[in-house]
Amino acid sequence: MNLKFIIIILCVVSTMVSIAEPYEVLLNTEPPGSDAYLYLVHPFNVPGNTNYGTDHYYFNCKPSIPNPDWGVKGWSGDDPHLNSNWTIGARKIKADTLNDPGDCWVRVNYLGSGSALCKVTVTNWPGMPIMTFEKNMSEGDEPWYVTNLPCAHDIGLKIIKAKQNRFTGRLKIGATFKCLMPMSETSTYLRTSLDSSETYSLRVEEWMHYTTDKNVKIRKEGTVGRFGKPVRAIIKTTPFNKIALKGQGNNSYQNRPLRVFIAVGECSGFQMIYMNEKAKYIFDE
Repeated sequence: MNLKFIIIILCVVSTMVSIAEPYEVLLNTEPPGSDAYLYLVHPFNVPGNTNYGTDHYYFNCKPSIPNPDWGVKGWSGDDPHLNSNWTIGARKIKADTLNDPGDCWVRVNYLGSGSALCKVTVTNWPGMPIMTFEKNMSEGDEPWYVTNLPCAHDIGLKIIKAKQNRFTGRLKIGATFKCLMPMSETSTYLRTSLDSSETYSLRVEEWMHYTTDKNVKIRKEGTVGRFGKPVRAIIKTTPFNKIALKGQGNNSYQNRPLRVFIAVGECSGFQMIYMNEKAKYIFDE
């Protein structure tokens, strides 16, 4: 084979890899352009997930909702986006950041007549290898749940204590964690939210905060992150992994369940705790 031709191929492949989104899944069909559709099922809708109860179909990324609002409400930086235009040669779902807890699912619906070979390729996904899946699909087939993919690494969150000032509403939370991905001042942000809905309805957040990387300070040994207002957080790794959060609660948390969600970069975790009559929670072995 001609050396120049080989170099050109390598350059093209290199370019394709370099321009891949941080999260990217493709669907191709044979024959091309067949009536098959790509979905990304939100972790809250994965079968068997009892974290939030009911199905929230409007969270799934699909042809009728190509850019659903995942993650922080109203911010597009952590939302998936579907391109259903076959002119690029494939249907594609991409995202810059996905840090909802749990796994999402890649799904294919075949709505055409006859049959087609459907090929799904996970071209880029943090912590996952490039993967390809193939299946012949025919008219009337059930949806094909191709594979599950993690939205974020499990932070291993363990809340040790929580306390709310019943006069000012100020809330303090202390927790430990098992692991974080490498952090830097240009790649890390903090996302936190609270939900004290007793019916476990999705995203009834009473305390929601998103801090861009501009607020991150990494200064001294053992402190991997220090974040600013309106929710202050200090994350340390010495002598053990711990996080301290302070922020203003919008409601009283006396005698109520409280769901605490924390995401740092590509890691996240949540835990249900129960605040007592004094608006306190203390972990008891």
